[in-house]
Formats: sequence, structure tokens, C-alpha cells
Amino acid sequence: RPQPAATTAVDLMSVRNVSGAEQVVSHMVLNGSGRVRAISTALTWDAAVVQPVEYAVGEMVGGLGGVAMSSAPGSVDAALLGSGSGLTGEGEVATITFHRIGPGDPAIGILSIIARDGSNQAVTVVPSGVLAADVTVPSVTSFAMPSPNPSFGRMQLAFALAKAGRVSLELFSVDGRRVRTLVDGTRDAGEYHITWDGRDDTGHPISAGVYYARLNTQQGIFKRTLVRLR
Repeated sequence: RPQPAATTAVDLMSVRNVSGAEQVVSHMVLNGSGRVRAISTALTWDAAVVQPVEYAVGEMVGGLGGVAMSSAPGSVDAALLGSGSGLTGEGEVATITFHRIGPGDPAIGILSIIARDGSNQAVTVVPSGVLAADVTVPSVTSFAMPSPNPSFGRMQLAFALAKAGRVSLELFSVDGRRVRTLVDGTRDAGEYHITWDGRDDTGHPISAGVYYARLNTQQGIFKRTLVRLR
């Protein structure tokens, strides 16, 4: 019988050279404490190298009669049906398969993770290998400077929440047009690191220029300026 973990952790493993080197399969592996009954994951990737083509439920979820679905390319939602305990121990919750369209590193990574328990309450998910003792609650809510900034490629946006609550992280052009929503939902207190791939909500690369990131929390609104280079 799988043993519950002290906290819920997620890792992403990419297996290359599948089906004649034409596919890259990313396996999402969860080490669960038993609270999570549904998890939504969105990935990032280099669109010049690979494109997402399909997804599938993993053995951990499928073995419990769960299902998987996708609301957008490169994302997958896995959930257990009915009532009962959540995902316990270590196992694969879902896979996303990419088709290789060019040479180079596919640069597949996790953009965002949202996990829910049986009461539809948010469950904090940490990177694999982080012990529960290492997860501390920040004393203040803050929004760090983006890095690197300016940037030709991906950019890291980090924020800390002193209290749990509703959070949104959105990017806007200088004329006030919203170009990307990176976070929108309830989050536990803790530190969060989000990767922006330089694309808008439709998946298209944005043009070079100045953009604004706005973090809206129950403790206040924070803004940062981003510079996108070509």
C-alpha cells in the first residue's frame, strides 16, 4: 500500500527519442499526502522545437477510476471521481506528448499547478525534493523583480504570500491591454515561482516592448515593469 508523503510534491520528467525521435513525452509524477483529488497543470515549451499533440491519464489516477482532460494545448487536468481519499504515495498522474518540429532542447517545464482536495479547497504543491520542513510562510506579501529583465526568452516572476487568499497575476501592454493571465485562483501562504514564456493568452509570441505585471492579492496590489527584447 502506498505510504502518504508529508506534503504534496510534483516533478516533471521528459523522455526523448520516442517513436523514431519524433516525439517527446512528459510524465507528471506526484508524491501525494492523500489530500489531492484534482490537479491542473500547464506546461511551457519551446514552440520552435516541439508542439503538444495529445495527453493521457497516468496510472496513479487511472488505477483509481480517475479521468484526465485538457482545456488548452500543453495543459492537463486530472481528477478522481466520486468521494474517498486523495492521491497517496508516488505515481504518474498524467502525460503530455509533444511532436518534434525542429532541432534543439524542447525546454519543457511546469508553468503552473493548481491542486484541490475533496472540498474543492486549494492544496499547496511544492517541487519534488522539497521537504515540508523547508516550506516556510513568508512574513510579508511581496512581488520580486522579474529575472532576467530585460529578456529575450523566458522570464521568472516570483511572489510571496503571507496569507492564503485569492491571487491574480496578469501582464498588460503599455496601452492597458491584458496580454496574459499567469495566475488566477486561490493560493496558500508561501512562495511561488512562475515562468513566463513570452507568449500571450492565445499562445502567440508577443512583440518587443515594455509590459507591466500586476499581482493582485488580499494584502494589496503590486506592479512590476517588464522589458521584452527581440
